[in-house]
Amino acid sequence: MTKAEDLALAELQAVILKAIPTVEMIISLAVRYNPEIFYLLILVGEDEKMPEVNIGNKIEDSCRPLANVFAIVHKSASAQTGLQIGERFWLNAINNGAVIYNKSDLELLPIDKLKLNDANRAKFHWDRWGTQGKEFYKGAEFYNSIDNHRLAAFMLHQAVESTLKAIIQAIVGYRVQSHNLSRLLNLSRLFTDDLVDLFLLQADGGKANFIVLQNAYSHSRYKNDYDPDGEIVQVLSHKVSAFIKRVEMIYTQYITKIEIQPE
Repeated sequence: MTKAEDLALAELQAVILKAIPTVEMIISLAVRYNPEIFYLLILVGEDEKMPEVNIGNKIEDSCRPLANVFAIVHKSASAQTGLQIGERFWLNAINNGAVIYNKSDLELLPIDKLKLNDANRAKFHWDRWGTQGKEFYKGAEFYNSIDNHRLAAFMLHQAVESTLKAIIQAIVGYRVQSHNLSRLLNLSRLFTDDLVDLFLLQADGGKANFIVLQNAYSHSRYKNDYDPDGEIVQVLSHKVSAFIKRVEMIYTQYITKIEIQPE
């Protein structure tokens, strides 16, 4: 890390510990730029009662005046279990991340080898979630063909969510539990900016259309009068088709690379 990053992380550490006193360890996974995002893995004690997702939201909100933080929060015991069974995310986090805070010298001991190699695990997650993403997209096409834009929009959201889970779990090894497309896209920045750029989020039209896609999950489930504009749903359908093809390309490049590496 650069000196500037060290200073920024020291300030963020102070804010995090003030917001959540039960934090036991903070690990910097990566720092991305344009926009700047600090990816932090935060372990809390077993006595912490607040749900992990709420802890993450509180940390991100508390840090926002200083920097944009992406907080991945878990109990310390979860980290130890993940290491013991050889989960790639935890092994990479402990072996390659930078520990910036460790309360009472919490010790996490990674095992030396994975029970399954990276290629096998990546293929499993891709087949599970990537296939589901394609099936959701087929559903969106069907509902578009009968002008049921409500269900088409919902299926498009689910196609993007499943496809993002597929590529994140294949490459990062982290089992994501979120329906928030913005959050999933920010997590994908750990290995590529292509997926965020594809949705043209910096352009007014692209941002407005993405909001329709983002809201489709909750609106289609809970708003009785939800009826998105058919033309926008068609535009999103083309965008999601391109998105799935781009993710498949990223996956193919990744799996080819790790398959040719020696065990």
